[in-house]
Amino acid sequence: EWEWGSRVVSFDLSDINAAKQKSEDWVTGYGNVIYATDQNLFVSQSVWDNRTSTQNSYVTSYDISSPDGTFTRLATFNVPGVIQDGQLEQSFVVDLLEHEPLEIELASTLLYGADHYSYRQIREAVSSISSARREEIIALGMRHRGKHDELLRFFAAGQAFRFDILMDIGGFRDMHRHRRCIQIEQEFTNLHGFATPEELRSSGLQDRYGETMLRASDTHDQFCGSHDPNGEQNAQYVLPLAFKKRTLFKMDFAEAVYISELRTTPAGHRSYREVAYAMYEAVARRHPSLAKYFRVHDVREPVDLLKR
Repeated sequence: EWEWGSRVVSFDLSDINAAKQKSEDWVTGYGNVIYATDQNLFVSQSVWDNRTSTQNSYVTSYDISSPDGTFTRLATFNVPGVIQDGQLEQSFVVDLLEHEPLEIELASTLLYGADHYSYRQIREAVSSISSARREEIIALGMRHRGKHDELLRFFAAGQAFRFDILMDIGGFRDMHRHRRCIQIEQEFTNLHGFATPEELRSSGLQDRYGETMLRASDTHDQFCGSHDPNGEQNAQYVLPLAFKKRTLFKMDFAEAVYISELRTTPAGHRSYREVAYAMYEAVARRHPSLAKYFRVHDVREPVDLLKR
């Protein structure tokens, strides 16, 4: 009996003439997509959900940082959309998070800005470690606080509405202008792929656009892999604004209403209009009785350019 899948094997190559196998794993699935950095390996399996008639991806992550070639399987998480050639085919993600103990929120938020994982992934990892380890993370965030220093932004916690948002950099630059909320940013990256405007698809320019974006992505990786100590920072300037990044937005109810109303107006760009409407929909699902107080514009309705 056999099955489709991907065999993940690692070797110790310290002696190239006597390579030794160190670790092995198996990930089921047909047409799996594999992506690796110098620290992690990701294997994506595409699965059709008959209940919702949608395509999802299950991504298995590994820690491959050990110098002796041994890897560790970290977690498998569900991602909406289809991952193809390392690029996630989805325009944006808006995740309204549930409440958790304050210590877990503080430790998760401190770690969120240091990588490109989703808040849920980080929170799951933080929840699995001991309370002593969580206290150690929080203490590190306090270590360099001077006598007259405020707490770092990461410690602004306890808001009722927290959105982990993955969207294109260009749209984020408008969302970033809202100051009545706490924003915890992750750096620019090519790991989440890029958004493709519908106009490019309909005009037949999608392939040319995609090739250009992939060239920019390759240049980004060359900077990151260089010996220049500023290489990773300089690489961020290479990425076009269509590449996507994560930001954690924390706010109260009034700010959630304000952003949803302001950023769904027909005069806005489609990118942040869809994100703002998704924020409204997320709140409406969790608090149905409050949905009527949002004066949002339905982004699914056609826009009359003469009336914008």
